[in-house]
Amino acid sequence: MEVKIQQERENYGSHRQRWMPNKKKLLRVFIDDERPIEQGDILGDFAWRREVTYAPIAKDKTFRQVIADYLGRDVNGLKFVFDRYCGCSMCPCSPGIVVYSKEPVPFDGKSPAVWVTIK
Repeated sequence: MEVKIQQERENYGSHRQRWMPNKKKLLRVFIDDERPIEQGDILGDFAWRREVTYAPIAKDKTFRQVIADYLGRDVNGLKFVFDRYCGCSMCPCSPGIVVYSKEPVPFDGKSPAVWVTIK
């Protein structure tokens, strides 16, 4: 399995997060894959949002190590959780994986996100 980071965005998230002294959420990971909306199938995309789950990939050792290396952290200190509302708390339009630190870290004003491809 090959995991490649395609795009990164430094500040992704709510303005409310900047007032937190500590954080556990380190990164949001979105998987680039084929979506029905890309072929013009809007109703199919609604169904895809309900059915998609990246939970198995969140447990993959290669995937976890690539993300840990990107963050510069030990993989054992991270927790990977699939979240259907990863990018939007109102609807399941952007499912992804949220990477948490097991220990609180000082909040630096950043809430980064990355988009990865998996082959």
